[in-house]
Amino acid sequence: MRYLLKTRREIVYEASKGYKKLSKKEKTERLDNLIAITGYNRDYASRLLSQSGRCVYVKDISGKSYRLIGDARKKKKCSRKRKYDTEVFKVLKHIWAIMDYPCSKRLFPCMSWLVPKLHAPRHKSRG
Repeated sequence: MRYLLKTRREIVYEASKGYKKLSKKEKTERLDNLIAITGYNRDYASRLLSQSGRCVYVKDISGKSYRLIGDARKKKKCSRKRKYDTEVFKVLKHIWAIMDYPCSKRLFPCMSWLVPKLHAPRHKSRG
C-alpha cells in the first residue's frame, strides 16, 4: 500500500525524532520499519532520517547569515517566473497541438515557417 507524499513526510518526521541519539541497533530497526512502511530506498530513507532537524548556516551576498533547519514535512515548490503571458501561451499550445506535440527542440525550427502560414488570411477556394 502506497501512502500519499504528505503522509510519508509525516511518517519520516515522526521517525526522525530522537534518531541521532539511538544506538546502531535501534537505528537499524527504525530504518527497517520506515522502509517497510514508506517503500523508500534504504539509502534515501537513511538520509532523510539523518538530515531531519539539521541546522545549516548560509550567508547571502551582503554578508547577512540565515539559519536553515531541515524538515521532512515541508518541501518548497520551485516557482519560476512565466516567460509568456496567457495569450501567447494559448497560441503556443495551439501550435504545439498542430505539430502533434513535439519537444521544444523539434518545435522551434518549425515556428519560422508555421507562424506566417497561420497568420496569413485564408483564401476562398474556387469551386
